[in-house]
Amino acid sequence: MYITKVNFFYLRYVAICHINSRKDTRYFSKFTLVCIPKQITTHREQKRVKVAFIGMMNLLDRFSGAALSARSFIETLAAAGHDCRSYTTSSFDTSAHVSLTVAIGPGAEDNKHQGKLITLTKSGVRHDLFVTSHTDRQKVTAKEWQKFAGIGISWIKENPADIYITYGNNSFTKILQSTARMSGAKIVFYLGNAAYQHRDNIEPCDVVVCPSLFLANYYEKKLGLSTQVLRTIIPESRFLSKEQNIYRQHPEHRKQGFVTFFNPQFSKGLGLVVQLVIQAQKFAPDMRFLIVSGRTDHRAVAINGMALSDYPNVWCIDSQEDVKSIYQRTSVLLLPSVVQEAASRSIVEAQLSGIPVIASSRGGNKERLNGGGSCLDLPPSYISNPQSVPELEEIKPWLEQLMCLWDNKDTYSNACQRAINASQAFRPEAVSKLSVDFFEQLIEDSKT
Repeated sequence: MYITKVNFFYLRYVAICHINSRKDTRYFSKFTLVCIPKQITTHREQKRVKVAFIGMMNLLDRFSGAALSARSFIETLAAAGHDCRSYTTSSFDTSAHVSLTVAIGPGAEDNKHQGKLITLTKSGVRHDLFVTSHTDRQKVTAKEWQKFAGIGISWIKENPADIYITYGNNSFTKILQSTARMSGAKIVFYLGNAAYQHRDNIEPCDVVVCPSLFLANYYEKKLGLSTQVLRTIIPESRFLSKEQNIYRQHPEHRKQGFVTFFNPQFSKGLGLVVQLVIQAQKFAPDMRFLIVSGRTDHRAVAINGMALSDYPNVWCIDSQEDVKSIYQRTSVLLLPSVVQEAASRSIVEAQLSGIPVIASSRGGNKERLNGGGSCLDLPPSYISNPQSVPELEEIKPWLEQLMCLWDNKDTYSNACQRAINASQAFRPEAVSKLSVDFFEQLIEDSKT
């Protein structure tokens, strides 16, 4: 079953904004969207630090974990009273078309903005976006990227910062990183995944930050890199309070919820999920699965000649701006990743919401679970061939654990409480303070 909008998901997009006119400059289009931010409070009495993010990919991209994490850093710093901004593009980390009207605001898709900058101020952060001809980065022309880099050089000179946060290793991003480096500012490189192969993909920078001990150890062994671990900041807008999670409050209603799986990619364990779907039809006919599109659209995937929405116990939806609306209807989260997950945001969001998680032992998942969920191994044959659907015998521990949560109210209730207990180390107030302290200390150290 495929649905786009349905009332029980409480799907919504709310923005309080208005369009202001702006003097036309060499690069800026006449478009400025101001979203009223939360009240900014000062973290400590000291000099206001100027922080900027520079990179090719849109920092407002909800499909990219790296973008979400980097954005959480500068929004947290803005809330602490610092001057924060970004220079990026209107391209996203997905091949599906993204509506700029939805992602940015009314009027953003007007062709007159292409090749110019539009400004969006959100959560206290000013975002200057170079508007490209496509939201899919793979379809942006080399000429556009060259213009983006050229304007970026001027932007950095006109917006000097104390700290530049960045990631990415393509040639155009490297131009921006080198320009920022020559300004004398501190360069913080964010390593959000295990994909970087060489040190020169990352250097030159002053500090390398990553979101997990797993990733820090991985790059120390692989590239000899010394990194600073800063846990991902999960804002309250991305997880449920106790009152919002009906299944945690009333575990007897858990079967009214879904077994949820984000981002239907083979590398994320789609084949294993499909086997669970097939077996649930036999052993738990009241179990429903929710598959949420991410980088990969569920419509683009077929297994055994069947679209995902053709399975009678599967519901498919598009990626949602409001992820809490999904968690409100989630009883169990599945994360059977085959790839070495660096630091899954979904695990933390689910456990902060009090939702039991069943995840693979790949990468940093065990660290993220922190003892709160079920961490299961994947069959070696499945790891070597993730585009397959593993046999029932190979994934029996997964089916048994899922059935245990589904059939036993007390087991489910205890799993909800374990999730909450394990998530306390990832509470946003604690993680935010550590991040702000780190960036403020970085500036203090540069003065000595």
